[in-house]
Amino acid sequence: MIRHIVFFSARRKEDVEAVRSGLQELGKIPHSKLFEVTLNTKVDQFSNAIDVVVY
Repeated sequence: MIRHIVFFSARRKEDVEAVRSGLQELGKIPHSKLFEVTLNTKVDQFSNAIDVVVY
């Protein structure tokens, strides 16, 4: 099994929710056993540039 974690940054702050909801649609792909889309909690001590995380 191949696992990927992908990070996304929205160009504009007001687009973050649209990015999240659009990526959530990928969870409808047949045979997807584990798919999670979440907003970044912005607690990284080095960078908070990431808005959405897909696992």
